[in-house]
Amino acid sequence: MAIGLALTAVVPIGIVIVAAVVVALAGRGKQLKSPDCGTVFAAPAMDVKRSGGGWTFPYLGKVKCPKCGKAVLVPGTESDKSAHHALKEQTSVTASQAVSAPEIKSATQPTPVRRRLWLVALVVLAGLVLCPIVFWLIYSTKEPAETPGVLYHDFKGKPLPPKPAETPGVRYYDFKGKPLPPNMTAHGPWRDSYIKVEAEGLRINVPKNRNEIAPLRLAMPARITGDFEITTTLEILHVEEPPPAIYGLGVLLSINETTRIGRLTRSKGEQVVTWDHWASVQGKRIFRSGASPCPAKVVRLRFKRTATTLHFLWAAEAAGDDFNEIHQVDFGAEDITEIRVVLNANASGQPFALDFRLIDLEIRSGPGAFAEAKN
Repeated sequence: MAIGLALTAVVPIGIVIVAAVVVALAGRGKQLKSPDCGTVFAAPAMDVKRSGGGWTFPYLGKVKCPKCGKAVLVPGTESDKSAHHALKEQTSVTASQAVSAPEIKSATQPTPVRRRLWLVALVVLAGLVLCPIVFWLIYSTKEPAETPGVLYHDFKGKPLPPKPAETPGVRYYDFKGKPLPPNMTAHGPWRDSYIKVEAEGLRINVPKNRNEIAPLRLAMPARITGDFEITTTLEILHVEEPPPAIYGLGVLLSINETTRIGRLTRSKGEQVVTWDHWASVQGKRIFRSGASPCPAKVVRLRFKRTATTLHFLWAAEAAGDDFNEIHQVDFGAEDITEIRVVLNANASGQPFALDFRLIDLEIRSGPGAFAEAKN
């Protein structure tokens, strides 16, 4: 705005200066002719006054011929007009009494000075009037500059901004600085102190000195058909080391209560990413599992189904496509009805400390293949 006000003041001044230069240079290139020697020469940009002293604009005085030194009247001036009147009176005398008068000649007949000055005055006046109006219109319609960390919506005479377009077949839940979405609920003996909204993600800190040992989980009912990808990003802050022969403590991503992939800590400080699955073999349910080393604290856990094959994948850090497959299984084409984030914070009937951040959850499927279900 300060720049606009400065320009509003400077531009009219510039117009006045340009107009003055135009007037000052108006005579450049005009041709004059000496009545004595007949020499044709260009009128200079500035001409000597009739009094011989000082300077004046072109066409407002006399100019000396560079060859014979004779003063040549500049066409369009008062002196020039007086000479023409005198010449007209002399030509009315009879031929015997006539006295020859000097012939005033000019190669051009320029526009009278007065008319030219009026035109310049109109241009200057128009600039003085229009410049403030133009700058006011520009800055009154300009959107305010964005300030980092400030989201500004101007609703004066404007409709509500449209909602961001969703990508077909993609549902993204960002937990950075946000609470749980309405369709995701906490189950088990949760306390308000366990969950805290932070800028880096949803902080979940389960202390060791608690009396409840029932399982803790976050559940999202859904209906997903066909091929899909389900990915969550976690940051492990602290996991208490469990005693030997314990499956592990940490966080797992689960679908349909039968299949899980997780980031766990085992005895002797072993850090692993695990997979497990309840399979049906000859009519019997069999629990199968496996693990791979995983020293990363920030991990992404992913299920990916193509046709009937389910892939267990994980990647270090929160970005990139460098996923590692640790297992695959014939999962079938059944619908996914529930997605869970499970906290393994109990072992042998004893509570253990678990501290992590849930950063995001993304679900990808074919258009129309995903539907949120009510809790």
